[in-house]
Amino acid sequence: MIVAYSDASMDDNVLSVGYVLFHAEYTDEDFLDTGCRVINLNEYEQRNIEWTSQKAECYAAIIAVRQALDYSNDVLLLNIDNDEVVRKLKEDDWHGEPYFTHAFFSFANRFSEYRISAIHRERNSAAHAQARNGLEIGRQLQEGVL
Repeated sequence: MIVAYSDASMDDNVLSVGYVLFHAEYTDEDFLDTGCRVINLNEYEQRNIEWTSQKAECYAAIIAVRQALDYSNDVLLLNIDNDEVVRKLKEDDWHGEPYFTHAFFSFANRFSEYRISAIHRERNSAAHAQARNGLEIGRQLQEGVL
C-alpha cells in the first residue's frame, strides 16, 4: 500500500503543493518520495481558475496521487488535513470546476483501491513543510532573488 500526504500553500501570486509518499506493510512504513510543485498564478490565468485554498488543497491531492502511481497501482491511502476537501472528493461534490474532479479521479481510479482520510495538521507536517518551502522558492523566483 502507498500512503500519501498532501498539502498546499498559497499567496497572491504563488501556489505551492507538497507531498510525501510511503510504502506501508502492516505497521512498517518505508519512505518513498517527497516533493513540491510551484505555480506562478500570474502565468496560470489562461485556465480561468479562481484559486481558493480548497482548490489548492485538491490540486495537492491530484499531484500526490499522480506521483504515487510511479510506485504502485495497488492500494492508496491519501491523507489530507482539510475536512471539506476530503468530503468533496469522497462525495464527488466539486461543483463549478470539473477539472479538479476529472483530474483527481483519472489518477485515483488507476489504483485497485483508494481511500481518502482527513487527518490533523500535525500529522501532515512533512507535506506542509514541502508546500511552504516551495512557496518561499516561488516568491524568491518572482522577486528575482534566485
